[in-house]
Amino acid sequence: MTDGAMQLSAAIVQFLGTVLPAWQDRKGRDRRRERGRFIDAVGGRLAMHHVEVVRWCEESHLPSSLVHLPTDAPTIGLHLRSIPRRLGGAGSPALEELELLFDEGDFAVLGDPGAGKTTTLRRLAREVALEAPSGDPDWFQFVILIVCRERDWRGGLYPVLADITGVKERVAALVDDPEIEIRHLLAQGALILVDGLDEVKSNHRSRLEMQLVQLTRGLTNSKMIVSCRSAAYAESLGAHFKPVEILPLTGTQIRAAVAGWLSAEEAERFHEAVAAQGGAAAELADRPLFLAHMVTAFKRQGAVPDRRVDLCRTIVRLVLQDWDETRSVQRSSAYAGFGPDEKMEMLSEVAYQLYQDDLIRFGDENLTAVMRDIAPTYGLPKQQTRQIVREIESHTGLVVKVGLEYEFSHLSIQEFLAGDYLARGRTRDLIAELPTHPELVAVATALSSDASGTLGSIADMFERSPDDLAPLHQYLRRLVQERPRFKATPELGHAVLRLTTISGTHDVIVYDGLVAMKAVRAAIKLVIKDTPEAARGDRVYFTCTDLWGEPITYTAPWDFTVRVLGRPPRPPSA
Repeated sequence: MTDGAMQLSAAIVQFLGTVLPAWQDRKGRDRRRERGRFIDAVGGRLAMHHVEVVRWCEESHLPSSLVHLPTDAPTIGLHLRSIPRRLGGAGSPALEELELLFDEGDFAVLGDPGAGKTTTLRRLAREVALEAPSGDPDWFQFVILIVCRERDWRGGLYPVLADITGVKERVAALVDDPEIEIRHLLAQGALILVDGLDEVKSNHRSRLEMQLVQLTRGLTNSKMIVSCRSAAYAESLGAHFKPVEILPLTGTQIRAAVAGWLSAEEAERFHEAVAAQGGAAAELADRPLFLAHMVTAFKRQGAVPDRRVDLCRTIVRLVLQDWDETRSVQRSSAYAGFGPDEKMEMLSEVAYQLYQDDLIRFGDENLTAVMRDIAPTYGLPKQQTRQIVREIESHTGLVVKVGLEYEFSHLSIQEFLAGDYLARGRTRDLIAELPTHPELVAVATALSSDASGTLGSIADMFERSPDDLAPLHQYLRRLVQERPRFKATPELGHAVLRLTTISGTHDVIVYDGLVAMKAVRAAIKLVIKDTPEAARGDRVYFTCTDLWGEPITYTAPWDFTVRVLGRPPRPPSA
């Protein structure tokens, strides 16, 4: 332990000695000695955790090896609003990030992929861990950081907290109830940050959410802030956590960020290229992660991708080309002789197999097991598996090392690669994935060479059941974000109407996004043209025939239909 860490540990021990409740003195001197050992051990562990927090909040929010941008460029403070867009409503005036620290209650920071959720938590951690108290409301004493993708959740929340606080093994044996002691400790002014709740495996997620709510109910002098993708946020947390959603970057924020990465002349050309692409590029530019990748692509190629999947494809190919061009070591396997496209095809299957096993973070043994299974498909000798694994791990920027394990540099990259593999499979594979991985199915739909046909097949094969509705909502929302290149066909019109009817959702984002697609509007008009329409309550019913001549009735929310038709439906006939 460094001198600074030792001083911090001593300060924490002194603080804990004054705030933690004294134990019953039924054993006299031995009991007091145990209490001292407990406080010393916990103080030392919290000092080490503080160092880990400082390192985490000072990490670049952008992998420099991936984006080739200045790592010392200042990050841009984001704005939030208290009512998520997907729940409807106008929302409150924009909040500044620091208001999350000083406003009463616990918060859930929501955002789409690349919106800046982790970066927001990093700035909040830095404010408490490194900055002097900013005023009377600043009563925080220390930060507890839980990065969900780095933790094993099989035992639930408390084993994770025990590892962070040091209340485990011999230290836990010093107390009667370790969980009570952990709660006492966290109640002493802790800022508890939980990053990436959506990255917890689905079979552990419900229990973790329940435990988080239970924990916060008893922490009157502490605060918890969790981050989660908007589409994966569980409403069960809403009874205790205040959901706030990250707002898109403003034009001023975008220009400030780009000015930190490019020269004035380059920045102006970049903004002109974004404007020339139209609305799609501007929608990508308002998220920090994708803005940075767009700048990188612009620096390298002089052009700006207009969809997220195209941007991810550009990133992957640039990294693979760089790897081939700059690698100075001798090629040690047949895989090294693959071109960028062949490498991407195989990495797509690797990413998919890891995703299937819910492996966001993986070790050598995980990669080796996958490679043994798929090597023959690509004509690779199984005896070269180890060398191939080493070369995959050397794709700096796509796969990064974290401790003794590896992960894709951003979940969006793994999702793109896995979706790319899924897009080359059969439609029944997409249906099989929909209940567990709706985000992959949406990415695969966007990557399909016939997105309209793919959506039509999904809608035709989809069977409604209560358990399927939440994934279907997530699929439709992500589909809007991915902006598939649809063709206006009756098949597409039937697919959109059927899926919106089945889902029964009133997600304003989904409806606005679907209606914004010219091909979707045209396709629905093809289906409902000159068919009887009748308004009943707040829904509009369409009775027409499907592609096979069978009668079918669709329902859709009134405002969605009005926006598609450009006029209100005709009243029902007498």
